[in-house]
Amino acid sequence: MKLPPRWPHYVPSIARPGQRVWSLLILLMAFLALGVRAARVGLPITHAREVRTLNDEDRFARLPVHLQGIVLYRYPTRASFILQDETDAIFVDLDPAARPLPAEIVPGALLEIVGVAKEGKFAPDILVPNRNGLHFLGTAPLPEPIPLTAETALTGVLDVHRVTAEGIVRRAPKPLKPYGTPSLEVVFENTRLFVYLMPDKNGWDDLVDARIRVTGVGSGSWNKYGQITAPCVMAIDRRDVTVLKPAPPDPFALPTKSVAEVLRYRPDDIPGHRIHTTGVVLHALADGQVFVSNGAQAICAECVGAPNATAGDVIDVVGFPAVRERRPLLEDAVLQVRAHHAPLPAATPQSAAKIAEHCKDYELVQVDAVLVETQRSETTTDLLLQSEGKVFKAVFDGPVSHVPFSDLKIGSTLSLTGLVVFSFPARTTQAALPNGFSLLLRSPSDVRILRQPSWWTVRRLLGILSGALALVVIFALWNHFLRVRGNVQREIIRAQAHREATSEERARLARELHDTLEQEFVGMTRQTEALEHAGPLTLKAHKALGELRQMLQLSRDNARRAVWDLRDPALLDSGLEAAIRNAVQRLVSDTPVSVSFQVDMRAPTRIPPNVQVNILRLAQEAVTNAIKHSDAKAIEVILKHADGTVELGVKNDGQNADGSEAPLKTPAGHFGIIGMRERCEKLGGIFEFHPQPGGGASVRAQIPVAE
Repeated sequence: MKLPPRWPHYVPSIARPGQRVWSLLILLMAFLALGVRAARVGLPITHAREVRTLNDEDRFARLPVHLQGIVLYRYPTRASFILQDETDAIFVDLDPAARPLPAEIVPGALLEIVGVAKEGKFAPDILVPNRNGLHFLGTAPLPEPIPLTAETALTGVLDVHRVTAEGIVRRAPKPLKPYGTPSLEVVFENTRLFVYLMPDKNGWDDLVDARIRVTGVGSGSWNKYGQITAPCVMAIDRRDVTVLKPAPPDPFALPTKSVAEVLRYRPDDIPGHRIHTTGVVLHALADGQVFVSNGAQAICAECVGAPNATAGDVIDVVGFPAVRERRPLLEDAVLQVRAHHAPLPAATPQSAAKIAEHCKDYELVQVDAVLVETQRSETTTDLLLQSEGKVFKAVFDGPVSHVPFSDLKIGSTLSLTGLVVFSFPARTTQAALPNGFSLLLRSPSDVRILRQPSWWTVRRLLGILSGALALVVIFALWNHFLRVRGNVQREIIRAQAHREATSEERARLARELHDTLEQEFVGMTRQTEALEHAGPLTLKAHKALGELRQMLQLSRDNARRAVWDLRDPALLDSGLEAAIRNAVQRLVSDTPVSVSFQVDMRAPTRIPPNVQVNILRLAQEAVTNAIKHSDAKAIEVILKHADGTVELGVKNDGQNADGSEAPLKTPAGHFGIIGMRERCEKLGGIFEFHPQPGGGASVRAQIPVAE
């Protein structure tokens, strides 16, 4: 592979932009077409650009790759390198089973590789399955680096390309392991760039505050979604770093500025470099923030590493001036302690409503306020406070176990001493007053309890009112329940009293009829019998006497039926089955007829009283008809209650049943077959009358019972 003296690069020049853009578009379309064609016919991909522009589906298809290029960079701690051909640069990884990487693979080596395309952490890259896929072809000069800008750095456009960037070194961290952490942090175009270098025996501290040019391969840090989070440059050693302006030998020998002069207009100041200030430490946090005051104004210095100063120390601070949240600060600062136990400024009593007008950032103030809420985490305690209509927060930075704030009760009136930290409206560049503030507490002694909260807190009052209201509601519901229950009970008692009174009255009338009218009928019957036996009678008199005897018997039967009608509902108090048994036994007591019962009353549904009375009447009428009109010797009574119905059946073995549905010739006042049918149908039931083969008949009534 023959290479020109200067390796060409595909990034267009800013000269003649129209012609360059059209050329790029044509080349891009050609490369995409070649890639699609190669994928379709199974040919390997031969250009890095084709791999970099694979779609989401082809990235996981492990398409074959066969290309040539020059090595831009070899990773010191892994079997990976960056390869560039005439179209693009790409990351190449050797399969772990084939490691280590051959020694001849170094920047400037010409290689031919055979592998497969795969999905990378940020962009598609290449995997070489074994060392047979690596062929050394020679060496060539590295291509010219592309100037890195903040835009290309933050978007990853120049990822794995040879780049160069200029900026001021802010920090030179001590790596925990070789090449494991950035060696330099450089700020260029207000963007922090992380530079990875091999460890240097002299360290990199001499480059802090120096303006340098670094050349290497563009890279970055990514999250799990493949999004770039920080731009990086992968370099090798000091040969990749050019010092454009060296750092001062002794930063603490820089001219001293007051805090009030930081970021003020000074035409002779060189922007981006460190400044030197002195003052007394007001407060120091474990995360490296040190608050320094040298007069009427204070500033926050963000130190590299944990600060070795405490409140009251007089220190020299050297740091990079910056602006954050509308206030100046010193970033990446270092300090030296001059003296200890210097007097601290006294806290100025202030009202919460006037702090924004009268105070400055990090001024030490004293404010009285009422505690609204306490929030704790593993490292901080936040007190939410209210005073004069203003709500603000007091923050203490330190382990919760060291903070005796657990005794603070909501509603307590507190006296707080701390550093004022203002907050400003977001997304505005206009000069505006702060829209709020917080207090940074230095120690638990900055909080004093002025007055404990009243026992009658809003929460307790609401709790008591809620409890009282609940009791009132419960009492009202209970009272309503008792009233409804009482009304129901009174209705039950009233109905029961009405039934008892009715039953007593019916029983009294039945006794009266039995003791008077029925006995008189018996006496008149006896008189007719005596008259018949008194002496011979004429035929006409004998006939009249017989008719009189029949009329008396009919009246006696009617009186007996009236007595039954009055007494039977009372008999139902012991149950329908017992009432039917008693009534039937009474009917056959003076006859030679035998009676048997077949009863099944296991259904749980209750039978209404009116249905019970009518079933009892049907049973009485069926048995009476069988005794009087069929000359029966045996009667069977069937009573069943199941599936929402009550079934009554009466069978006899008489000789006079003719199967006719016309009423039998019974004495006046008896129901007969038609009367029983009408009674049953009024209840919505079914009535059946059937003669039995060989004599006898059966009566069956089926009546529905509401669930």
